[in-house]
Amino acid sequence: MSDFRNFLKENLEKDPEFKDIWENNEQKRELVKTIIALRIKEHLTQEDLALNRKVEINFA
Repeated sequence: MSDFRNFLKENLEKDPEFKDIWENNEQKRELVKTIIALRIKEHLTQEDLALNRKVEINFA
């Protein structure tokens, strides 16, 4: 198991506040994953997004 996964598992089990925050932010994490996947698919850089370049993205 990776260091991050060990850290996450340990903190989810031992820290109720951490667990609440982690669970309450699931939608945000999923949105970030979607944005990253679309950037990769469309060959966009972070700079393209930061400069608000007009780019058409196919969500299909």
